Amino acid sequence: MDTSTEKALVVRFEDVPRQTLVDVKSKEVLHPNKYTKYCPEAKAEILSVARTGRDWKMVARKFNVNVKTAYRWVSDDRTGMSAKRGSWGGKRFEKVTHTHMLFLREQLSAYADLTLNRMTELLMSRFGIRVSPQTIKNRLDKWNYQCAINHVDDSIVKEVSTTLHSNVSSSQGAPSHRSE
Repeated sequence: MDTSTEKALVVRFEDVPRQTLVDVKSKEVLHPNKYTKYCPEAKAEILSVARTGRDWKMVARKFNVNVKTAYRWVSDDRTGMSAKRGSWGGKRFEKVTHTHMLFLREQLSAYADLTLNRMTELLMSRFGIRVSPQTIKNRLDKWNYQCAINHVDDSIVKEVSTTLHSNVSSSQGAPSHRSE
C-alpha cells in the first residue's frame, strides 16, 4: 500500500450502518470531533427521511453523523427554525426598561426632590422590580438627568453659590503677594 492509503481508509459496507475512519498504522477508530462539517447531502437525506416518519437515526449512523447533531437538525426542521442561526450577541437584558424610565421621568417632573432610594421604592411598588439606587443613577446618567442622592434645600445651594461667586470676584481684584 502507498502512504496515502496507509494514512486513512474509509470503510463503507452497505450492511454495516456506520461509516468508520480507520488509521491503518495504529488500528484505531477515529471519531469525528465536535467541529466536524457534515456534507449537505447527508443533512438533506436525514431531513427527508424524518419528514416521512421513518427512522432518521439509522440514516444518521449510515452517514456517520452524530445522533445529537441529527436530532438538532430534525428538531429545527420540525419547529421551523432556519438552518442558519443568528449571530451571537445582541442587546443586553435591561431590568429597568424604557417604560420604567418614562415613569421616573414623570415622577421627577412632578417631584424634583426625589432621592434615588425613593425612586427604587417607587419602581418596586409600581412595577414590582427591585433595583439598586446605583442602577437608577446609571440609567438617569444615561438619560442626562441630574438626580439628588440626598435631599438638599435650594436656599443652601443659593447661599453656597453666592459665597463662591463673591470669593472669586474678590480674589481677581486683589494684588498678588507672591515674591518672585
